[in-house]
Amino acid sequence: MRIHASGIAVASDGSLLVNIAHLETSQDPAVLLERAIAERGEVFIGVRLEPREAKEVLRLLDDRAAEAAGVIGGRRHRRRRAKERKSPRTGS
Repeated sequence: MRIHASGIAVASDGSLLVNIAHLETSQDPAVLLERAIAERGEVFIGVRLEPREAKEVLRLLDDRAAEAAGVIGGRRHRRRRAKERKSPRTGS
């Protein structure tokens, strides 16, 4: 087993995670897990996805991101229209 070299990871909830291997001199997974458990906060244990799995996850994330953008865009549009209706019109 190899320890991933990246120092930081971003979780899907937006939290940042530091690779415990950068805080410990040992590269023994058992020692790293022990050190991670000793740290305060949550511990994330994961494995790299296979390329086909990563491609599928990215496709799903892209779909959900487009959906989220549509929801936010629609909400902003409705607020802007409501504000325009409430504002007194000035003009010629």
